[in-house]
Amino acid sequence: MKSHRGDQKKVTHGSHPCDEVDHLSLADTALDIRPLRETDLDFALALTESVGWGYTREDLAELHAYQPEGCLVATEDGAPVGMLTTVAYGPVGWIGNVVTEEAVRGRGFGAALVDAAVDYLRGVGVESVLLYAYQETVAFYAKLGFETQGEAVRVLGRGTARGGSPALAEDGDLDAVLRMDREAMGYPRDLVLKDLWSRYREAFHVAREGEEVVAYAVGPRGEGEGEIGPWICAPNAAADCEGLLDAVLAAVGETEVSMTIPAQNVAALEAVEARGFGDVYRVVLMAHGEPPVGRDEMVFAMGSLQKG
Repeated sequence: MKSHRGDQKKVTHGSHPCDEVDHLSLADTALDIRPLRETDLDFALALTESVGWGYTREDLAELHAYQPEGCLVATEDGAPVGMLTTVAYGPVGWIGNVVTEEAVRGRGFGAALVDAAVDYLRGVGVESVLLYAYQETVAFYAKLGFETQGEAVRVLGRGTARGGSPALAEDGDLDAVLRMDREAMGYPRDLVLKDLWSRYREAFHVAREGEEVVAYAVGPRGEGEGEIGPWICAPNAAADCEGLLDAVLAAVGETEVSMTIPAQNVAALEAVEARGFGDVYRVVLMAHGEPPVGRDEMVFAMGSLQKG
């Protein structure tokens, strides 16, 4: 599996893939919004390839499996022209991969998709809908009711470990990982973490103080470029968290990796800079509804742009 995960490259050409100028009235167009089907995966792959997101079909199938009814397709006269994905974590949901075909941009298809996604997530019990927006799309999402909460920094590189050896998670560590993650985020990401644990246990690394797990990080899942994250650290255990990063980098070797680091976590930014990573671009965290309350100082890297 390619671990690029579709969110490493920032779109820089032409209009943004969800750039819209008007909020469309569904009564005035042949637009329909429906759940993405397995038969739509080839369309979804071609659409994401058109904007350089680097997905594989397997990546998209994984996202679809997390939320089959919440991954949406926009169609015009029956032909698919846009898509997005969602993931619901109990009271919190994430929207990602909002993209439409270039020929229909500016006609409100992206806005209609986002509105439909918010409605879907509200219908399954989500109270706070989150997403990451590029700087040039903040105004677009603000018109749809999203409010800015903060920023995250995308970093990319072949980091150099300062020592460290692989500290792979053990069979009994999953509960500790889930508890720490819930405390850090303010909501349970069990859906994705349990799935990753079942399929890519070898990607989970932990740091311990005695018998207690005080930090965990998930490394790339597969060959080629990859993502490090989530990367979560208990309060007052920053040194353990840096050592954990070194262990992950030692396991990664020469693979180019990326991370999504909350801009307010200065310790995390200093740690990756010291290991040779450079900023690529910044994204804006936005929320529709009251955002969850977690422990920001514990979040050293998010899991991904599209799943939080």
